[in-house]
Amino acid sequence: MWQLYALASLFASSGESVVDKIAIVGDRRIDSLVATFWRIALFFFFTLVIGFFGWLGGVQFSFNLLILLVASMGIGNSHIYTYLLRRVEITGIGAISYLSPFIFLAIDTRVLHTALSGSEITGIVLMVLGGFSFAIDGKTHHFKREYSPLVWLMLFYMVVYTGIESYAFKYLHDSYGTTAVGFTLSYGILMIAGLLALVVLQKKSRLLWKQAARAYIPRVAISKTFDAAGTVLWMQALTLAAVSQVSAMQALEPLVLFVFTILVQDFSRLRTDEKLGRGRMRWKAAAVSMLVLGGLLVS
Repeated sequence: MWQLYALASLFASSGESVVDKIAIVGDRRIDSLVATFWRIALFFFFTLVIGFFGWLGGVQFSFNLLILLVASMGIGNSHIYTYLLRRVEITGIGAISYLSPFIFLAIDTRVLHTALSGSEITGIVLMVLGGFSFAIDGKTHHFKREYSPLVWLMLFYMVVYTGIESYAFKYLHDSYGTTAVGFTLSYGILMIAGLLALVVLQKKSRLLWKQAARAYIPRVAISKTFDAAGTVLWMQALTLAAVSQVSAMQALEPLVLFVFTILVQDFSRLRTDEKLGRGRMRWKAAAVSMLVLGGLLVS
């Protein structure tokens, strides 16, 4: 059952990433802080809608040090995501995160003593390698040039954030019955407050309703619909499986993103700035093979 939640989350997250990229590439005048604020505000709104319908938990809020930690780190994570959207290909943004199951696997098996079979561990390794291959240029077989030391540091931060968010939720769910929706709403509203404070302190309040922002909001509203659904489904999967298992399933994201990107760039006029070519396609086909095989072993 957790596989269905994880796969549904994967497709929703992929839709989010493609639309986020289109929204920010479509008009680069949008201020990064303003773009980040509107993404989180709309993410919270659509999570609230999910809560009102009662899917996977109703509207509830709880605040403690763990949720405050997730919200604080989430603000930094959201700023990093905005930076990467402007500079890195969609399929490569999450590349380093496919090393995270190795970390989570060690935590799950050594610290939490979660039992995983040999085939599941092998599947996790294959999916990590396949996902990580999307960070390498299939033509030159070197890391893509946009992967500067700063970008690697940012991606590592995203891995750490994902781990803290995931294990914090599992602890709160197991100990206090916190639901996926309740957890997401709780840290979401704190992130909105923090980002709004930054907007005011940096004297950018007027930019929230400028023409660039007004054009950005409708586009990003679509992506945040996907984001809210994907996040809640991800959390629900975590209630049924180990963090390393669920995170390994996310290694399929480059495959889904790549298909979405091809469809968008080839059959519409919308830009994603993804580099496509015969050499790169062959390399990505090999990476996809590892993802598929790994996915079969994990599930």
